Amino acid sequence: MVEKPRKSAAKKKNSYIALEASDLIKEQTKKFLEKGGKIEKIIKGASGQHNIPAAKK
Repeated sequence: MVEKPRKSAAKKKNSYIALEASDLIKEQTKKFLEKGGKIEKIIKGASGQHNIPAAKK
């Protein structure tokens, strides 16, 4: 009988990658703010995109 691979190793790997990505985002955000960058707070439900109708052919 063939054993199924255990999923716990994959979960641990994905969780490690997620933590690594989170740390990277924190580091990039810190550098951005140190350079004088500003973060805008967007109100709930707003996309920030303008409604520009597509050109009709």
